[in-house]
Amino acid sequence: MTTPEQTRKRWTFQHVITLVVAVLVVASVVQAVTFYQRTERIVGCQQGYQRGFAAALDARTQVSAEAQLALDEVMRVVSVSFSADGALAQREQVRAAINDYLTKREQARETQRQNPYPAAPEELCR
Repeated sequence: MTTPEQTRKRWTFQHVITLVVAVLVVASVVQAVTFYQRTERIVGCQQGYQRGFAAALDARTQVSAEAQLALDEVMRVVSVSFSADGALAQREQVRAAINDYLTKREQARETQRQNPYPAAPEELCR
């Protein structure tokens, strides 16, 4: 006959190992989920930074290209006026070309002011 003491379960080495393995599995799952969430947040932040940077760069590049074309036109008009008679009409062309360039440069500065580069990822993705 068995006594109540004999029917009581005892912790064996196999039970302890099973418990340790189960705790390690749960801890690994929690760590994996946490790591995935943090990685997903960082990737999302980096994508936002890249989109903002690309948009600002595109706007700045476009307006700078327009200003450069205006400067090229100024140089062409000035070159033509120096090689010709220097008539009043040519001086007016030079003045108009210079004013156009100055207007485009002001537009470029305003566009750059309105489209700043985003904060660095180190500051943005904390």
